[in-house]
Amino acid sequence: MANRYTASYADHRVITPMDKFDKFGMPGKYHSAVAINNTTGSFTGYSPVDVLVANSYEHGYGAILIGKGANIETTQIHVAGGAVITGDDLQQFTIYDISPTKVHTIAGPVYVFKRQQ
Repeated sequence: MANRYTASYADHRVITPMDKFDKFGMPGKYHSAVAINNTTGSFTGYSPVDVLVANSYEHGYGAILIGKGANIETTQIHVAGGAVITGDDLQQFTIYDISPTKVHTIAGPVYVFKRQQ
């Protein structure tokens, strides 16, 4: 008697590292870090204002970390609601749960993290 086994799609598919994330979700509180260094980044998604900003990212980023050298007055974090926080108001290497709309830095990196929902 002939073997009637039929291989399924899963038997021939190449397993990728992202398969577990797709199946179980991302672990942790944050993911998708973006480093803004010597430039400006917008985190509001696309709008006519974002056309003026070279680095425009989608909505959903909700935490920042001031990197080495960015803790100076010229570093600016524009937050939802209209306030502007300068880099010298925050400690380096500490994650702050702040929703940025725009980040501008000329002296060091500011890391912006997307939050889990």
